[in-house]
Amino acid sequence: MLLLLEDNPVLVLYRLARARPAHIAYLVTTVGLIAYVILRFGPNGSSFLIDLHLVPVILALLLSRLPTATVARLFIVAILCVTLNGALGIAEYLLQARLTPFLVDGKPVPEAYFRSTALLGHPLQNALITAVTLLMLPVMRDRNLLYWGCGSILAVSLVAFGGRSALAAVLVVTAFSLPFWGMRVLLRRDYSYRQLVGATLAGTSVLGAAGVMIALFGGGTRVFSSIHWDDSANTRIIGLRILDMVSPLDMIFGIGQQGIIERSQVLASYYGIIGLENSWLLLLLIFGAIGLMFFIVALLAWFGEMLAGAPIPAYLGVLGYLIIASTNNTLAAKDSSLIHLVTLVYGARAYWIWTARRNRGPEPAQGRFAASAH
Repeated sequence: MLLLLEDNPVLVLYRLARARPAHIAYLVTTVGLIAYVILRFGPNGSSFLIDLHLVPVILALLLSRLPTATVARLFIVAILCVTLNGALGIAEYLLQARLTPFLVDGKPVPEAYFRSTALLGHPLQNALITAVTLLMLPVMRDRNLLYWGCGSILAVSLVAFGGRSALAAVLVVTAFSLPFWGMRVLLRRDYSYRQLVGATLAGTSVLGAAGVMIALFGGGTRVFSSIHWDDSANTRIIGLRILDMVSPLDMIFGIGQQGIIERSQVLASYYGIIGLENSWLLLLLIFGAIGLMFFIVALLAWFGEMLAGAPIPAYLGVLGYLIIASTNNTLAAKDSSLIHLVTLVYGARAYWIWTARRNRGPEPAQGRFAASAH
């Protein structure tokens, strides 16, 4: 609204469409899908589309118009906030007591292993945001104290939150990227004895702290001792049986939230599952195959435009987000993770440029959509 009121609304939209076409395409796609779902199935269960998909793209448009230094500082604030949340998760884990109760649909969730909920209320949402932040943290490696301090807390907090998918995604993405990073550092001779020793000590400290937590408290065993095909993983496969209850026509045009609830109750009566833990399956059932196709194309184009000119850790963070979000219902439920992702991506790029300018060194390629500097 503020963007439209600053000048002629039509002119503002025209300028935004020229400067950031993928942002506007995703905005239009989201608004169109919201309208489709409400007109066809009613407003019940469609509010997540506004919170999860519409608000983040509006935030992205706002961030793109802020000064580079402001967005860079916002990146530091975002890192510190997630680190504070991680520290709270570790404290809950050590004390085996939650600040925020673990509820689903207003009912306590019984668990064999303790998982922290911190400020976000759900272990998996905490794990997702923590993992994405951890992958983007190398952008601020010029601040040694913050980098190693925040990195240690974030890494250990992944154990406290018990997110196996998040931990696996971080390990896989890191293992994939480290050889390329190491080769680049060696070729450029961009390293020092202090950095090598510091990295070794930091890694040892994190693993040691995680080991102590697991040895003293039982919660971490969910992450390490149960990395196998268990009931939680089996639930995701059982959820696919809902497709047997959907006609080909409904597969194309969707069944809406109420249709999902009705069929999920049938699955629950047979198999005892609580809900569907698959974002893409849920979006397919809500939008239909045609709507989902438009959504995926617009989403990937939007991510690509946001990442233009961003440093490598921002790409790794987005990749980690997509991997983790594909293992649960993040993209089809009320969730703040996409807002956080947008803040981190814009912040990482702005911090990268801001740091280069402060050091008076050669600036990295900014791309067409770098945050504007004033």
